This record gives sequence, C-alpha cells and structure tokens, in this order.
Amino acid sequence: MIPTVLKELIALASRKRKLFRVAGTSMAPVLEPKDIVFIRPATQCHRDDIVAIRHPHKKTILIKYVKEIDENNLVELSSPTGTDSKEFGKASLKHLIGVATYNYSQKTSLTRGNNFS
Repeated sequence: MIPTVLKELIALASRKRKLFRVAGTSMAPVLEPKDIVFIRPATQCHRDDIVAIRHPHKKTILIKYVKEIDENNLVELSSPTGTDSKEFGKASLKHLIGVATYNYSQKTSLTRGNNFS
C-alpha cells in the first residue's frame, strides 16, 4: 500500500494537485498558519469539505469549510474562528479553486473517504 503522502506527491507531480500555504488562524487546529495544503482542482464540492475558493469581494483566496451549497450554486463558508460567510456573504461555486486533500505540514488527510482522484 502506498502511503498517503506519496500518493499526494505523485498527484502534485502529475499536476492533479496545487499547493497553498495557510496564512491565518481561522481554521485552527485543523490548519495552522504556514501549513502547506494540497488542493485537488475541482468544480464541485460537498458539505464539510475544506476548499480553496476566491473571496466574493476581494482578490484573495480563502481556505474554509463548506457549510452549505444552495440551489443557486452559492457556497456558504465557515471556519472555527475568523471571518466566514457570516461576515462577507456566500461565494459563487464558479470561484471554487479546489478541495483540500492533504495537510503536508501535519501529515494528515483532509478528505472525506480518502478520494485520491
């Protein structure tokens, strides 16, 4: 069996992953400042996924939990601490960058069901 980190590194080399560095504390303790996170590019996500998505009003990228996706493809984002959709509103699903799969810094999987597509 291939270890998860090796699968993620192979996916990165195959351009099936992107790397992001966490900037703040809003997702602690799952994601800490400066953690390196693997993101699987995607156009869809599910409730409780951790996603990278463009901020609805700024030119920044957020890493947050998906709380809900409504019938208009608007994503409600949440975080344990810090700002989320309660402050800045919902983000459009079309601004989704991808779904987090692995926290390289903490060596932990971030996927539901360990989907390595």
